[in-house]
Amino acid sequence: SIPVSPTLQLINHRDAFAIGDCNLCFDANNKPYPKNAQIALQQAMHVSDNIFNLLNKRTLKPFNYKIRGTFLALGHKRTAAKAFFLKFNGFLGWKFRDLYYKYVFGKLVGK
Repeated sequence: SIPVSPTLQLINHRDAFAIGDCNLCFDANNKPYPKNAQIALQQAMHVSDNIFNLLNKRTLKPFNYKIRGTFLALGHKRTAAKAFFLKFNGFLGWKFRDLYYKYVFGKLVGK
């Protein structure tokens, strides 16, 4: 893992960033973030904002992970889902997961 600053910049190369399972960054309690897709996705969106800020000589912001929800695939169109204060399982959980990811990835590509 590559150690990074709170802004996800490489320690010795301030013009480079590392996200996902290749970086080593810590939360506010000085514990390393786990290596999972939800964190990597948030880091990717965060780094894109910080690159924009870097190019425009603005202050870079530190990364702060926010838990959006947890989904557990249970087989064919069945999922246990917990997001925010909502909990679903079975087909309804799968449908909620599907809509959630379409919303999240739709935001990423500007749809």
